[in-house]
Amino acid sequence: MRGLLIALGFPVQYRVLRCAAKAGMSVSVLGNAEAKQLRFSRYCNSFELVPPHLENSPGTQLDAWADLLIGLIEKQGADILLPGDAQATLLLGQLRSRLEMRSNVRIFPVPTESAFLELNDKWAFYKNCLRLNLPVPKTWRFDSKEDAIRALATEEFPDRLVVKPLDLWGGYGVKLFDRKDAGFGIRGLDYEPLLIQEYIEGEDTGLSVLVRSGRIVASLIHQVRSRRFYFFHCEEFLRIGEALATDYNCDGILHIDAQMTPSGELYLLECNPRVYLSMDYAALAGINLIELGIRDSIPADAPPLTVGEITFRKPPELIKSVLKFKGFERNDLRAAAFQIADPVMFALETWRLVFKERTEVWLQARPTALEPAKN
Repeated sequence: MRGLLIALGFPVQYRVLRCAAKAGMSVSVLGNAEAKQLRFSRYCNSFELVPPHLENSPGTQLDAWADLLIGLIEKQGADILLPGDAQATLLLGQLRSRLEMRSNVRIFPVPTESAFLELNDKWAFYKNCLRLNLPVPKTWRFDSKEDAIRALATEEFPDRLVVKPLDLWGGYGVKLFDRKDAGFGIRGLDYEPLLIQEYIEGEDTGLSVLVRSGRIVASLIHQVRSRRFYFFHCEEFLRIGEALATDYNCDGILHIDAQMTPSGELYLLECNPRVYLSMDYAALAGINLIELGIRDSIPADAPPLTVGEITFRKPPELIKSVLKFKGFERNDLRAAAFQIADPVMFALETWRLVFKERTEVWLQARPTALEPAKN
C-alpha cells in the first residue's frame, strides 16, 4: 500500500511516518518547510514541498488544496492519505467530500470538521464532560487577559492554577501559577481567550484510542514514570473513553489527557483529536494505531484491542544507554533497534532531544523576566 503523509511540522509527523512504515506502507510526504527533515528518513519514499501560498493556510483555499492532493495522488499512485498533525487532520476532514468525488483514494479515519473543532476546543470539552457527569477540574473561561486578571483580584480561586489556550496543541502556552502570582504571569501571555483551571496534583496520564463510528477499536493508557513510558490497564479510564467516543460518535485517533491522583482518581483535562508524539512507542507496545486505521474492516463485535503492563525508556534515556552500551533491558533493545533502523534520523533526534533536555534544565534554573520581585 502507498501512503501520502501530510506533514505540517516535525517531530510528531515523523512518528506517523515510522508507524506507517512499520505497517508495511511505502510513504511519500507532502510537507512544509519545518517538515523537510523527513527527507532524511530511509522510510520517506519522496518529499514534496507545500507551495508557499498554501503553506500557512490549511483550512482555507480548500479547492487549491484538493487540486494539489489530487495531482500528487495521481502522480504517486497513493492509496491512502495520512494526517501527520492537528492541522492535517482538520484539513482532511474538510476535504473528504471533495476528494471522494474526484478520486478513489482512501482517507485515514479522521473526525468531521465540526467534530474536530468541538473536540479540539478545551472549553467545549470541559462543558461536555460536565454534561456527561465525567470528572474534570474546576475551569473558567475568559475572553481576554484583562478579564482574567480582574477575576483573580475579586473572586475566589484555588491556590494553584493552570492557564492554557482554548485550542492550541503540543503543550503550547500551558502555564502553572500560584494564585498570588497568576495575574502577573497572565499579563505576559501571547494568546486570548484563555482558560484557568484548578491544578490537580497527580500523574499525567494519557488514554489513546482509535475510534470508528463512535466505537473504540483499540486503546492504550500510559504515564511517564522515572523517564520511562509505562503502559498499563485502567478500567475506569477505559469506561470514560467509551463514554466520550459514544457521545461524539466520530472517527479517528483521540488522545485524552488526564491527571491521576495518588488515590487513583481521574480528572480529565483535554482531548486531542489527532496523532500524538509517543505513538511509535505505542506501536512497540503492540498497538500500531496507523496499521489499525488503514484496515478495510474490523468486525463490529470484536472487543477493543489493548495492552497490558509494559515499559520503555524515554528517548533521551534510551539514547544514553545506546551511547554507553550498557544498562539495556529487553524492551529497550526493541526500542533501540527501532530507532537505529533509521540512522540519519536517529542522529538528528539524538541531537534534538539532548539539546531540548539541556535547554529545559537551563530554563528551569534561570530566573525569568516575568517573575515578580521577591522581598
